[in-house]
Amino acid sequence: MSEHTTRPNNDNLPPPDFVVIGAMRAGTTTLYEMLRKTGLVSVPRMKETDFFLEKKYSRGLGWLVEQYDDLSKPLFDLSPNYTRCSIFKGVPERIYETNPDAKLIYILRDPIKRAISEYRHGLAMGLDLPPPEELYQDGDPGYDCSRYHEQLQPYLEYWSLDDIHILEFEDLVEDQWGTLSQLFKALGLPEIAPDQEDIHTNSADDLQRVPSWWGGLRNRPLVEWVRSKTPRDMVTFLKSVFFRGSATDLETIEFPQTTIEAIRKSLVEDVDALRRLTGRNFARWDI
Repeated sequence: MSEHTTRPNNDNLPPPDFVVIGAMRAGTTTLYEMLRKTGLVSVPRMKETDFFLEKKYSRGLGWLVEQYDDLSKPLFDLSPNYTRCSIFKGVPERIYETNPDAKLIYILRDPIKRAISEYRHGLAMGLDLPPPEELYQDGDPGYDCSRYHEQLQPYLEYWSLDDIHILEFEDLVEDQWGTLSQLFKALGLPEIAPDQEDIHTNSADDLQRVPSWWGGLRNRPLVEWVRSKTPRDMVTFLKSVFFRGSATDLETIEFPQTTIEAIRKSLVEDVDALRRLTGRNFARWDI
């Protein structure tokens, strides 16, 4: 891509060329670090800008553009919150308003495993959650991020399925750089070497070291400002220094089979609809 699309109402500032819309706990952090490592595209210093959420969007495109160090390269924006449509309304419309030619990337993971990972992540971030065996006592616990077909519907009002590139988390796990190489080819981006060292991020071991206070602090205005100005390598270093404690021992949290079956039952219709929509069988999913 030789030049960016520009929008007249944004004083010709370059909007994101590509937007990674999720899903939460499906590899967006790993993808971010891989994109950054290629040096062929530009990603924000703050991994999740959440720019297209209503609160951030009001700041204007200039705020987002300031998050990038190099505007000469294709711009990526990433946030798993973009496919939490039941909570954050209007995201597809704002992306389209900013750049109707943007290409979207959606990473999907076995929806049951993703839901369990979200639960464990919530505990690590200090959320007060019921034990797994109590999740369905009051009905559906609301794992909307695993309802991929439902989350896609607002986007299909603005984009065709051909412009929404679906990655499977399981492919990233098996072959990170080969999967990214195929994505770059589909997006019309420069060829990358598919034999680089794998990147490991956001693992259960990492989460166990996240202090419980971080979840409530990371989005406060001052902390957000510091995150937006600090080079990513420095952020990674500072986390390695300060996040030395041990939070919840996530791997010891077991989900009883009755809870897993309840999650499966709540998601099966959405998965069936997703398979019909995409023509993919998602054969590695346990649903």
